[in-house]
Parts: sequence; structure tokens; C-alpha cells
Amino acid sequence: MHYEKKFGSYYLMEGKSILTMTDSVAILIDAESGTLLKHGNPPDVHAIKVKLMESMKAMTMHFVVIESEKWDVEELNKCLNISGYAGLLLNKMEIEHEENIIESEIDEEYNQHRQARRRTRND
Repeated sequence: MHYEKKFGSYYLMEGKSILTMTDSVAILIDAESGTLLKHGNPPDVHAIKVKLMESMKAMTMHFVVIESEKWDVEELNKCLNISGYAGLLLNKMEIEHEENIIESEIDEEYNQHRQARRRTRND
């Protein structure tokens, strides 16, 4: 599977078959392990995040949804095809976000987690 961008929309392809089309793509990442858990239409990805958080209330897992209409298709496809790449992309986006370059949205909840993690490292 891979994404292609055509006519301003993202197409998830399997071979030459179109599986889905969306104007914006979201990815759900386990922020601790860097594992890509879900990708696709933003409302569907956000719904999976809610279900995961409800089912894992006692655990300290941190899930991040990154949603954008301006994905670099190559980066997006690396998330799908290279294990752990989503975590590397998240780290890269955090650095860019701190420099006010990022155009994607990172969950506010994760921003709070990231700030707390940074405070813990500095103590």
C-alpha cells in the first residue's frame, strides 16, 4: 500500500487499485514506541485513538494524531513501509514545531505530555 497525491487529494493505493481518497490524512502514533497504529481519513483515525484511550485507561501510553492536508507523500509512505519511521517523523516534527515551521497539527494532549517529559529530563 502507498499514498499518491492527485488533484489535491490523497489516494491510498494497492497496486493500481484505489482503496480510499481523502483531502487530509491523519496518522496515529504510539509516542513512546514510535509505532504507526492507524492512518487514513482523520475522523476514523481520531475515533481509533478515542477507543484505544478508553480501553487502556490504566496504562501510561501516549497516542498522537498528526493530521495534515500538506503531507510530503514520500514521508507518509515511509511511515507505512518502514517500521518505526513514524516515531522518527514525530521527533522531526517536534523539533520543527518548536521552531514554528510545522504546518501539521499535533494533539494538544501530546504537547502537554511532551512538555512534562522535557521538564522531567531537566530535573
